[in-house]
Amino acid sequence: MTQTHYNILSIPQSLPPTHKNYQSLLKKSYHRTLLRCHPDKLPAGISAASTSIAGQVKGREDDDDDEDEIYTIDQINTAYKTLSSPKLRQEYDLFLRSSVSNGTNGGVGGGGYKTGLDVVDLDDMVYHLPKEEGGSSGGRFTKSCRCGAEEGYVLTEEDMDDVEKEVQQQNPNSGNKARSMVIGCLGCSLWIQVDWVVCDSDDEGGE
Repeated sequence: MTQTHYNILSIPQSLPPTHKNYQSLLKKSYHRTLLRCHPDKLPAGISAASTSIAGQVKGREDDDDDEDEIYTIDQINTAYKTLSSPKLRQEYDLFLRSSVSNGTNGGVGGGGYKTGLDVVDLDDMVYHLPKEEGGSSGGRFTKSCRCGAEEGYVLTEEDMDDVEKEVQQQNPNSGNKARSMVIGCLGCSLWIQVDWVVCDSDDEGGE
């Protein structure tokens, strides 16, 4: 199955390049994929020319298809070079969108594009009060990850304030109160999108 650059590096396409941790997360995924697919690290009899090691490695159970796929070093380097450059990524995203609109798969397999991005509601996260000694101006929301990290995903109130400021700068007259942010797990290369709704002061206490 032909893959996109996002599939190769296990990066969700919805992760904005303006995200403050984008470059570090991208580099982490790049090195992780490079290490996993390096010829010296592959089991005997399996080469980077193979399309998948699923079914070839006995006794392995893994629901993540991206983790089963192996790629050449050139594929990995090209994906990283493209996604690490804002200009190249923008051109690549336009190519993917045009491919979809033209009825072609744009390098995506018949099953469609897989982002590996789960969407959760802010209410599904655990809220922690601000720590007096921490110097933080607000609390934080956390959620466990399937990698085993109990507080793998962390969304601070400062992050939410930054999102709000960005929305107000871009479209201050918009009546849309829905907000969202993509955050990466601190223990692995997975991401989630957290959605929440902004409540006006009038909405909170109208009695």
